[in-house]
Amino acid sequence: MEPTCCEAIVLAGGFGTRLQSIRTDIPKPMFPCAEQPFLEWVLRYLQQQGLSQSIISVGHLAQQVEEYIAQRNVAGMTARCVRETSPLGTGGAIGFAWSQVPVLPVCVVNGDSLLLASLQQAWTMFADPEVEAVIVGRPMEDASRYGTLEVDVDNRLLAFLEKQPGAGLINAGIYLLKPSLRSFFPTSQRRSVEVDVFPEILKSGRVVKVAPIDGPFIDIGIPETLARADQFLADYWSH
Repeated sequence: MEPTCCEAIVLAGGFGTRLQSIRTDIPKPMFPCAEQPFLEWVLRYLQQQGLSQSIISVGHLAQQVEEYIAQRNVAGMTARCVRETSPLGTGGAIGFAWSQVPVLPVCVVNGDSLLLASLQQAWTMFADPEVEAVIVGRPMEDASRYGTLEVDVDNRLLAFLEKQPGAGLINAGIYLLKPSLRSFFPTSQRRSVEVDVFPEILKSGRVVKVAPIDGPFIDIGIPETLARADQFLADYWSH
């Protein structure tokens, strides 16, 4: 299965609570990084990975994202927004956005993080008919700020683990999902991908694989990492 058969969903509706000390007038994905909204780098990354269509799930200060996307004209990537009428969490946001597009596989990414590495390993796993979802995991020497992924020897997902000190495989916020899983993602209920949705998928016996992909990674969810975003893009972005 190739990226061209998928629609991208970008989760860009969160409140960005931990960045309120910096600015309260813009949504998190619109924070300027290297002279562009961070969201722009996410869309360019998706395009580099072979995706050509994206739907952006917006909520908090949605109009700013909608206006930006409406005037954005970049060849090779069409993007449009869908607005949550109430906060839906990551699971609900995916379900709501997915319901707005044809019954296709989707590549879901967070609008506030970037893993600058090829996703080819994940697409290869996703091509297996028995695999219904692939989560991209990023190896970290210190995973204490993140929850980690528990996998078996075949990289099959066993569980999402709570934050704990030490090395681990973190959830990089990139999910490849086949249409057979669409019913697990509610369209109007607040649900968490990690706490609610994937545990239900695993309980049903579906096969979820984790693709461990190393590469430069950043999320701009806290002031300290946001402050490093300009230098991160200068160091690692491949034009």
